[in-house]
Amino acid sequence: MDRTLMKKASYFRTARLGLLAATLALGSVLHAQPAAAAALKPFPRGIYDLLFGAPGTGKIDLTDHPLLDNPNIEGYRYKTGWAKIQQVDGDTYNWTSIDSAIAIAAAHGKKLCISIAAGFSTPSWVYTTAPVIYKYQMTEIDRDTGLSIGAQPLPWDTVYQDKWARFLAAFAARYESNPACSYVVMSGFMPNFNTVVASSDGDFAAMEALARIRLPAIPV
Repeated sequence: MDRTLMKKASYFRTARLGLLAATLALGSVLHAQPAAAAALKPFPRGIYDLLFGAPGTGKIDLTDHPLLDNPNIEGYRYKTGWAKIQQVDGDTYNWTSIDSAIAIAAAHGKKLCISIAAGFSTPSWVYTTAPVIYKYQMTEIDRDTGLSIGAQPLPWDTVYQDKWARFLAAFAARYESNPACSYVVMSGFMPNFNTVVASSDGDFAAMEALARIRLPAIPV
């Protein structure tokens, strides 16, 4: 496994890709599955405000956002985690927060870019529902807590890819035809939103060693 590829962060634009094409393009990168062609959305353009969740809850509420009627703002980038949307295995999803943000943005003539992270935000059921997958605990330490920065699946685990791809398909089916959803950022299957798998030498070495062997599925 190439050390540079694993540690280098990259930014992927999804301009002129429909939401279905964009999300399933990520799925195809992960699992080499063909994706049906989708109608192209217009190029995203203008200034997008990066939204942050409320302290403590992480909840994003656009209701009284000061830039809703600012003519210089085209839209917002909304970030959330897989675990917040699909808390249990199956076809039950909680899209409420995204739906609310899109509705408010659209009412003010704005658009929404959506980013959904897996990695550290992978739901617990992914690790415990058959077929179970390996859970890697990062050795990198959070400077504020002194604890591990989190745990994530191994991105090359095909079982993980299957579960993530099914979620992406549900996400695309819900928002592809919504004109207020302008684009998605093709990232998220690594620890968080940035396209990097491991940022410390210790984690890189440990994950490289795991990549060289065939691991059994381990319930954790």
